[in-house]
Amino acid sequence: MARIFLSYASEDRDRAREIAADLEALGWAVWWDHKLQAGKTFAGVIESEIKKSDCVLVLWSKASITSRWVRDEANEGLERGVLVPVLIDAVEPPMGFRSIHAANLIGYHGDQTSPGFRQLVADLKALLAPAARTMPAPTLIHTDRGETGADWRTWLSRPGSCARARTCWPWKPTARRWARRI
Repeated sequence: MARIFLSYASEDRDRAREIAADLEALGWAVWWDHKLQAGKTFAGVIESEIKKSDCVLVLWSKASITSRWVRDEANEGLERGVLVPVLIDAVEPPMGFRSIHAANLIGYHGDQTSPGFRQLVADLKALLAPAARTMPAPTLIHTDRGETGADWRTWLSRPGSCARARTCWPWKPTARRWARRI
């Protein structure tokens, strides 16, 4: 199940609750800070949850455009390529986020048939569906001799790959050479 991290300003909690409930009704797992357990720190939990998410949905409003937390969370989504900005007020997003098209949920009050919400759902499906059915690309590593190649550990961890490097014909020499250096 795809995980959506919902970022918003505390002044917009009611609107965030409504959007989260509507997305959860469609089958997505939505995490937002109302699920923070007693005794946990905001920063630690938010950092953990945002890294586990498949999408960072940011609600831009009059309050959130000035929020340092919302900007930091939006920046994390931007850096990972999973940011989905949503306008809930007629505002201009902060610098650094203005060139990214934002879904328009201005005036949204739970009408899941509204054009803005339907477009948001279509955009989320397009972003989240490929993540569920494709595997991540192998990471690249650099050896001490300047060689670059796919990390053999990534290939070995994939379903259907061989369990040991010496049984993978195309990767055998590379994996053995890297294994001695790592």
